[in-house]
Amino acid sequence: MNADTPHLSDPSAPAMPPRVRTLWSEACDWVAWLVGMFDRDALKTTGISREHGARVSIWLMNIEGAIRRLILAAALVVAPPSPRASRTCAATRVHTVAASPRRPGFCVFRLRGVGETAPRADARTSRSTKPYGHLTFPADPLLCLGDAPARTGRTAHAATPRARNPLDRWVRPSRQDPDWRAPEERGAFSRRDAMPASHSATRPRATPQPQAQGDLPPSLADWRRRHDAWTQPVPAPDLAARLEALSAVIANPAAAIASAARRLHASCATAPTLMRQAFPDADPPRRAAHIATAGHTTDFLKRCHAGLIAPDTS
Repeated sequence: MNADTPHLSDPSAPAMPPRVRTLWSEACDWVAWLVGMFDRDALKTTGISREHGARVSIWLMNIEGAIRRLILAAALVVAPPSPRASRTCAATRVHTVAASPRRPGFCVFRLRGVGETAPRADARTSRSTKPYGHLTFPADPLLCLGDAPARTGRTAHAATPRARNPLDRWVRPSRQDPDWRAPEERGAFSRRDAMPASHSATRPRATPQPQAQGDLPPSLADWRRRHDAWTQPVPAPDLAARLEALSAVIANPAAAIASAARRLHASCATAPTLMRQAFPDADPPRRAAHIATAGHTTDFLKRCHAGLIAPDTS
């Protein structure tokens, strides 16, 4: 995909500023590269490893954030479209929704209103029984604009112990462990250096305890368990849905821009200011801090946010 798509050249489509159009062409290339890497049906069934899933989530976090800001930059300079015509019959609306499967959507921004309530406490009681899948990344700041809803009251959570995350270490690393890191020296001279040479030479060394054949010490066994947890294939239907949503918004950017402009026109007056202040959080979670990426998608996200702060209206 590139900037010469029929939707961008369609005279009825909302016009994009020149700077946004250039970035949008690059966004189309990023989406085409990411979507072409995976079979979405295989992601839903076979899945991918947790390590590869974390790397894909980093790419998705940056590309989705960039597309959101490009859509907003274009929606802020176009005239608000006319409101959608309401359907005449509620029964027809229910029948239409039930007849067609719901396609994954792409949310550009979300404003938290005064009337919103906090999530129900009983919806979080089954969290401990749910098996751990792929890592959960923080949401885009554009999806939580405005004041947080006030909590009406505190409810007691069920006293169910939460299962340990398989990606964490459950046993303290030993000196033979690949995760072992020697403590830093506190000064120029350590206690071992201050000992006489004769004392250190005659000090008996601790002999390692013999292990049964095929048996590993607890630290190495825990390291192997965590390594297998990172490489274990886990179904990723949410990642497949996000790829489908990206493909849909790239295929028809005019609809996304028109919808964002309509919602901006109906939202509060401070919404554009809140959006420009919603700087992207490109840092992955602590458990995925070791996942290496080239950083190109992060740089692209920052350039797109700069386009949202100072869009080119020429």
